[in-house]
Amino acid sequence: MDFSENGLNIVGNYNSIYKNKIYYFNSGIHIQGNKNIIKKNSAYKCSEGMGFSFGKKNSVSYNRIYHSTNNGIFINDDESKYSSNKISHSGNSGLVILGSSNNAYKNKLYKNSIGISYLKGNHISSNILSKNKKNLKKISIESLGEY
Repeated sequence: MDFSENGLNIVGNYNSIYKNKIYYFNSGIHIQGNKNIIKKNSAYKCSEGMGFSFGKKNSVSYNRIYHSTNNGIFINDDESKYSSNKISHSGNSGLVILGSSNNAYKNKLYKNSIGISYLKGNHISSNILSKNKKNLKKISIESLGEY
């Protein structure tokens, strides 16, 4: 499948991204910035549903990510909150959490290869993980080439 670059490519701070439906992109939504609100979006059959890089204090909730060929949501942020997202059928991880002091809670992850992959120093709690090949995987800086 030939993926276009990014569905939405947001660079900046204090953006509100609501109720978008994105299909067949390399990264459905890619955010680079601080204090953005990403809510009630859906990404379907993207290589990566959502990607976050080099930001802080983003709020990501109530999004639906289905059938990503690689990762559902890829996080390389600090101090951000990821809650109440539904992520399923990802080829690699439903949720990849790099950076530090991120909070991931009340997410529903099912039928992914790995439910949540995370670096030490992030807070993972109250997530619903079911029918993943592996539910949780603690990763190290050395193993990041796999992602």
